[in-house]
Amino acid sequence: MVFISNDGLYYFILKMVMTKSNIIVYLSSVVIVTLLVFMYTSFVEAPNDTLNLNTNIENIDSAPNPTTVTQSDSATTSLPINQEKNEDQVIPPVISPTQSSTNLIENNLTEINWQWLHILDKEGRVTFTPKRPEAFKLKFTDSQINSTTDCNSISGSYQTKGDTLTFAPLMSTLMYCENSDELTYSTNISVVTSFRVTTDKLQLITSNGDTLVFEAK
Repeated sequence: MVFISNDGLYYFILKMVMTKSNIIVYLSSVVIVTLLVFMYTSFVEAPNDTLNLNTNIENIDSAPNPTTVTQSDSATTSLPINQEKNEDQVIPPVISPTQSSTNLIENNLTEINWQWLHILDKEGRVTFTPKRPEAFKLKFTDSQINSTTDCNSISGSYQTKGDTLTFAPLMSTLMYCENSDELTYSTNISVVTSFRVTTDKLQLITSNGDTLVFEAK
C-alpha cells in the first residue's frame, strides 16, 4: 500500500488541473484558428465573386443591339422593335415638269376680279381705252362669268380647253346709258376664242385678232 503525503497529494491535484487547463486552452485555440481561417477564406473569395458579376454586366452591355435591322448588304438601319409601317401615310404626288398646265391656267383665271384696261390690235397697239375702266369688271367662277360695265351687268357660261376659251350666248340687263362703252366691250367679248394669263394680266384674244387686256384687282 502506497502512502502519499499531503504535499505530494496537493502537487498531484495541481498537475492534473494544469493538464486539463492546457487541453481546454489548446481546444479553444484550435476553434479560434478555425474560425479565423473560415472568415479569411470568405473575405478573399467575395471580391472574386464581385469581379465576376461586373464582368458579366460588361459583357451584357457590349452585346449586339437586337433592334438593329439589316436592310441590305451595304446599309443598316436601327429601328425600334415595335415600330410598324404607317399604312395611312399619304405621300404627296410629284408633278412632272411636262404635266399639262391647263389646271394651273384655269386656277389663275378663276376667282380673280379682272378690270378691263384697253384693246390691242394684232401689232400690239392700243386701239381703244374705256372712259371708265374701273366700271368694267370680269370674274370667272367654275363654269360662269359675271361682268359689270359702265351701264349693265353681263353673265353667262364658258368653256376652256387648254388655252382656248368660248362663251355661250351672254345675257345682259337692258338699261340705257349715254356715252357708254358697253357696246364695244360686249361685241368683243362675244367673239373671244382664246386667252393668256401672265402675272397680273389677262388677255382675251378675239377671232379678228384683237386683244382685250384686263388687270387683276
